[in-house]
Amino acid sequence: KLAWSYEFPEEMGELVPGESERLVRLVDLDGDGNREVLAVADFRDPSGTGHRFREALYCFSGDGDLLWRYEPELTLSFQGREFTGPWHFYDLLVLPNPGARSVWLAVVHYVWWPSFVVKLDTQGQPTVQFVHPGTLYTLGYLRNASGSYVLAGGVNNELDHSGSLAVLEENQPSGTSPPQEANPAFRCDDCPPGQPSRYFLFPRSELNRLLQIDKSWVGQIFVTADKIEVSTFEVSGNERVIYTLSGEFGLEPVSRAFSDTYWMLHEKLEQEGKIKHAAEDCPERTQPIPVRMWTTKSGWSKVTGLRVASPPPAL
Repeated sequence: KLAWSYEFPEEMGELVPGESERLVRLVDLDGDGNREVLAVADFRDPSGTGHRFREALYCFSGDGDLLWRYEPELTLSFQGREFTGPWHFYDLLVLPNPGARSVWLAVVHYVWWPSFVVKLDTQGQPTVQFVHPGTLYTLGYLRNASGSYVLAGGVNNELDHSGSLAVLEENQPSGTSPPQEANPAFRCDDCPPGQPSRYFLFPRSELNRLLQIDKSWVGQIFVTADKIEVSTFEVSGNERVIYTLSGEFGLEPVSRAFSDTYWMLHEKLEQEGKIKHAAEDCPERTQPIPVRMWTTKSGWSKVTGLRVASPPPAL
């Protein structure tokens, strides 16, 4: 039966498939034993175009009372170029800490490439933790012997539009992505203090480049007790490269595998004459491009020698 309802003052859009799982949570935020409701509402353009105009995160009590709302009113500046929104929520993460919990959001510009990660306390007060030169699509959480971290996956527009993963410390801001010898237009002017604990750039795959896809991006993060699986989306959400990282303090890539649908597309392109080698001889397996990794102690380095899983038998 209906427990309660809330009437918004403006026209709203319906969540598309998958968004209700990402942008709605029932969780005890303040540790009092009662669950609150977190829900992202998107509002239509008042001019009548029907497009999304702006978004806000609402927090309700279990009885339907509005406790607080958060709508980004942030201006990001990159080399003097300002981005004022409107802003779009890509992912919502509630950290599973005992007692009072924090809410983390991946927030992306509706039109352009800047994004940021913001942390909200139980009263909805925001603190920007991380600014990124490219869309952030997904968030994850890791606790290991060295501390607790939020993982932010997306794409880095500064360097080759490659998939990226930032490892952010839970209890302090993490600045922005590490500097690279690339376009300085992607350097933010007023970043939060600090640096990410680690940062990874995953190379674009053979199919991604062959089909001239404009980017590859980290679209999924799966954390278990002893490892992290990071999936880069290469052509669509189906053709993926899955990187396995150790979940211990070292937190380094140890292997890569390709989805079955990746090799299915590879075989199709072989048959069309667009690829001149079989999957078993693919350079992705025999001469893989290294993963780039940045740490606060060592700066940038290349991770080589990753184990590569064999492709499945030809269909």
